[in-house]
Amino acid sequence: MAASDLARYAHNFIRIMPDIMTYNASDVDRGIYPGNSSSLRSDSASMDHIIHAAEFHGLDSSILHEANVYYSKSS
Repeated sequence: MAASDLARYAHNFIRIMPDIMTYNASDVDRGIYPGNSSSLRSDSASMDHIIHAAEFHGLDSSILHEANVYYSKSS
């Protein structure tokens, strides 16, 4: 797969990150960890896979790394 083919999908991942972070941050700040859809640990593992795939294809994953730090500290 060419990096340019993956890039169009990567943009969609990055676009949803602020909403995901805002949604989870409000729960974490209140000490609420419902786990009714996906745990933060699971989110972090998923983010690891996305980061690996992005880097494999030569894409800048710095924003994804920062988001994953948030998930790792929260889990």
